[in-house]
Amino acid sequence: MRIKTQRAVLFLLLSSVGFSQDAVLNLASASGTPGSSISLDLTLASSKNAVASAQWTLNYWPVDVAAVSLAAGPAATSSGKSLYCAGSVGAVQCVLAGMNSSVLGDGVVARVTVHLAPATPAAVSSIGVTGALGGSQDGTAVPIEGRAAVVTIPQAAHLNGVACTPPNVVTPGVAACTLTLSAPAAVEMAFSLSSPNPKLSMPVSVSVPAGGKAANFNITALAVSTTTLAPVTARLGTQSVSATVILAPPGGGVSTAAIVNAADYANGPVAPGGIVSILGSGMGPADGASLQLESGKVATKLAGARVLFDGVPAPLLYVAGDQINTVVPYGVAGRASTQLQVEYLGALSKALTVPITAASPGIFTKDASGAGQGAVLNQDFSVNSAANPATPGSIVMIYATGEGPVNPRPADGSITGNGTLPKPVNDVTVSIGGTPAEVSYAGPAPALVAGVMQVNARIPKGIATGPAVPVMLAVAGFKSQADVTLAVQ
Repeated sequence: MRIKTQRAVLFLLLSSVGFSQDAVLNLASASGTPGSSISLDLTLASSKNAVASAQWTLNYWPVDVAAVSLAAGPAATSSGKSLYCAGSVGAVQCVLAGMNSSVLGDGVVARVTVHLAPATPAAVSSIGVTGALGGSQDGTAVPIEGRAAVVTIPQAAHLNGVACTPPNVVTPGVAACTLTLSAPAAVEMAFSLSSPNPKLSMPVSVSVPAGGKAANFNITALAVSTTTLAPVTARLGTQSVSATVILAPPGGGVSTAAIVNAADYANGPVAPGGIVSILGSGMGPADGASLQLESGKVATKLAGARVLFDGVPAPLLYVAGDQINTVVPYGVAGRASTQLQVEYLGALSKALTVPITAASPGIFTKDASGAGQGAVLNQDFSVNSAANPATPGSIVMIYATGEGPVNPRPADGSITGNGTLPKPVNDVTVSIGGTPAEVSYAGPAPALVAGVMQVNARIPKGIATGPAVPVMLAVAGFKSQADVTLAVQ
């Protein structure tokens, strides 16, 4: 609705003289199920400021909230004020004003009705109060602090994960596994269990009782002759989650089972300079050890372990018995494959043939799962999250690996400086929300080990915003994983 009074128009042009950060507009928090409508009170606490009019914007996630409507509250109507609001997707702008100069009393100035989206997957959402500003009786601006509401959205229980201990089983052996749910089960839930590895056996199913959030079961592994990966999958209808157990041959020794991209855990060809994880058995100390610097570079020997690509030692970022994180030497560029070996305390694993590719991009994620919220910084260098989203048109910094050869080639294990930075040989493109994004920089991430890529991209205007907007990289036609997101509002 358009504001027609001269007083309301003048209110929007208030001067900035006499600011005092005392008044508060607080939007109450509440809880509601998907598809329901809930009512929130927007309360003014003027703290002795004479607030005669006010304006604010409510920001919400359209994926969680279908619509927001407002009506004047008792503190507004008793002062002779009217509420004028206009909305767009994800935001509602409001002005509270009247033909009189009466001071607003403290209390509920607006009743906010929130219609939750029927298909929202969120357990928690937020509604921000931004751009809040008041006007005194003489037209002086009164700054108002806006305080957001937290909306809790109870969701039906779904599969959250499966974890097995130990994750590395020397065969024959047994591991204890736990299946977890996102919320307590409303009724008993039975999940089928399976593995494609014939050396692994387990119960046909496991049940979580009503009110429970977890169930335990054991898996038994027969003896294997070589180290191998064995997925354990729990399934109920369309829901399924898996855990991977490493099966090692009896007698110990150093052995490798697989090499995967450290950002997305994809098993496949590796790129020169890519950060990778090697999965195996007996490769390092049980407690693990983190990187060390030698002469300004990441060391190639750590806790008695080395990783060799065609005999060339690689920088070691982390070493443990069942996992090593390392950087593929840039010198493998141009080769069809490389021979990978792990050495620990003088014992050497059998060679594993690993294909080489021009690029194998993967985006790092906040929880190191390879999916969900990406490792992304906003334009102000703050961490991107649902609680701290970026805005359309702003720059975000995306952290990834697997861009392949760069020019000039850095020394393996070197720490990227702030001078002239190498550039990827192949073009790097970005899509955000399914829309191509402008790339202002793609290359090594300053102050991090060579192999970590930073991509600065501008969020396209007009995309669908939300707490989980898809983001994807492509290098030389190779794409990063499809289930990484960032928050845009």
